[in-house]
Amino acid sequence: MMGDERVSRESGINNFLQLQSRYAEHPILQHLLPTVPEEDESTKDFALRVENIFFEKLASLTNVKIIQVLGVGSDGHTAGIFPMDKPAFLKIYQDDLTYVPVTLEGLTIDSRASFTPHWILKNVDELIGYAIGADKQEILMRLNSEDKKLHERPVELLKLHKRTTLYTDQDIVPEAESEQDI
Repeated sequence: MMGDERVSRESGINNFLQLQSRYAEHPILQHLLPTVPEEDESTKDFALRVENIFFEKLASLTNVKIIQVLGVGSDGHTAGIFPMDKPAFLKIYQDDLTYVPVTLEGLTIDSRASFTPHWILKNVDELIGYAIGADKQEILMRLNSEDKKLHERPVELLKLHKRTTLYTDQDIVPEAESEQDI
């Protein structure tokens, strides 16, 4: 399923619907949990419904390995987890929750839902970071050279997680240094 979702029924906005339209014939689609809001469903109700579906599916499986792909935003956001002041961050991404509604003014698509950073760090077996494009080089270089708090730069998840692989087309290691894992 989508670890974060844009709460929209439009195929050009909703992540699951974008995947479905681009790869309609791919066999994996029949196994994915659809993360499409029902008509007139609030972001909060959507997040709760998706969380329930996820836990039902998880309970039916054995020997589960959870792998999550995280995109990287040039502002340091990832997977519907956005930089903000600490009190707001802790209110939205509560440690005792799993999949939460995220509604923020100023975003292009202001209604999203996402797994919480705490849940990701505690339950995801492997993170895969995906940062493609020249606009990602600066944030990746900063991520590689400085530490920030999670609420300041949520993409810190890639460094905090026990097992992370980053895929990028950008040079993020200065030439004089040896290559290091994030």
